[in-house]
Amino acid sequence: MRLRLLLVATMLFAVNLCAQDSMAVSTIDKSTGVKTLVADSATPPPTVSTSVPIAEVPKPVSITQKHSKPNVAVLEFSGSFKIFTREDIQAITNRFETELMKTDSFTVLERRNMDAILQEQGFQQTGVCNSAECQVHVGQLLGVDRIITGEVSKMGDIISLNLKMVDVEKGNNTLSHVIDIKGELQDVLRGGCYEMAQIFSGKKKPESERTILTAEKSSAWPWILGGVGLVAIGAGTYIVLNSGSSKRSDYTVDTGF
Repeated sequence: MRLRLLLVATMLFAVNLCAQDSMAVSTIDKSTGVKTLVADSATPPPTVSTSVPIAEVPKPVSITQKHSKPNVAVLEFSGSFKIFTREDIQAITNRFETELMKTDSFTVLERRNMDAILQEQGFQQTGVCNSAECQVHVGQLLGVDRIITGEVSKMGDIISLNLKMVDVEKGNNTLSHVIDIKGELQDVLRGGCYEMAQIFSGKKKPESERTILTAEKSSAWPWILGGVGLVAIGAGTYIVLNSGSSKRSDYTVDTGF
């Protein structure tokens, strides 16, 4: 009897050791004799990481927004002072610059700002800046994309306006065009500068490298008939169409020879 009790006690002791190793305790209900496994409170259950790794957010890239329109500077046109005065050349240059601004195709550097920048940079130029090297150098000092130069000349009753555009970065001519105006100096201002601005802005595509602009004149007195008005200006009378579709309908535009 004693041997049996000793054997039972040994078995119970071994069961308790196994239960501790498995993190559970075996209990026996005395009334029913049913064994129940109870989790060992001394040993915490294994923890499971529920954290989700956060994706690395890329750093914002600093992007310098470029201007949508090219920057351009118009250098003062050249011309023979035996035929034109300095004021005439400046007037033509300023008028073309104004007409170019109206097209809204470029950011035009104003002349007063251009002169101030060149003076600040210590730029000194004797004579006309006709070479591509000089024009590129001026464009770099001004910080513009394009440089436009021009020359005004006269042969008989034709005044020629010859303009070129230089790409400052590439150093080459991107556009050149000649307009021959059959008329007076005021026709260069009113018609030639407007027509040239339309061409250099890309709003008008000429069929050739030369355009002939003729002022329509008549000896009749001012009158209006059928939507056509004749307005006396200077020595002649110019035909003005009242259609509203063109601001320079008092000139006939032709292609080159």
